[in-house]
Amino acid sequence: MKTVKSKIVAGVTAFMLLFGAFFMVKAITKEEKQPIIKLANQTWYFHGKAGDSRTDATKYQLTPNPETPCGDASEEVCKISAPNDGSGKPNMSAIVSGSQTVAQRINAAFSSTPSTNETVESLRSIQE
Repeated sequence: MKTVKSKIVAGVTAFMLLFGAFFMVKAITKEEKQPIIKLANQTWYFHGKAGDSRTDATKYQLTPNPETPCGDASEEVCKISAPNDGSGKPNMSAIVSGSQTVAQRINAAFSSTPSTNETVESLRSIQE
């Protein structure tokens, strides 16, 4: 009787060890889904001059340019909405509209007649 009982205990123990090992391997190899973090947009002001690239992040600051206020003409970018790239500049490669980046939305605003969109918030005259 002891032999049958010990064989049953050994079998159940082996099954439990195998079952536990299966779930441990499953838990270790399980891929965790990374949350998608949408960065908050900030308002950036273009401080570039005529001939400067409007998609050059180094030409933007968080403060308005007092010499060229927004809204007096529709020739150049004045103000955009974009997330910070972590170094105090707008992230031109951030996705902001569908699959388009900040830079693409800026270029789209100037593809024909300069106009605003969800990224380019206002325009100004070209500063020489």
